Amino acid sequence: MIPSKEKKIFLGAIWSSVIFENRAPSNQAGFTIFIGGARNSDIFRRFGNDLEQKVLGEFQRIHEN
Repeated sequence: MIPSKEKKIFLGAIWSSVIFENRAPSNQAGFTIFIGGARNSDIFRRFGNDLEQKVLGEFQRIHEN
């Protein structure tokens, strides 16, 4: 989970393919990103159809560092 002071669009993520077997091919990873919640309850209204792109972009930027 990401602390609210980080001001990220999403709440956190888990690597489903690490926790649960057969969630992704052996040469790939599967993950679940958590969004919304009490601190970001209007996220769907704010981003609409761009939500997926915004969340995945932020997720990728975090992992580039």
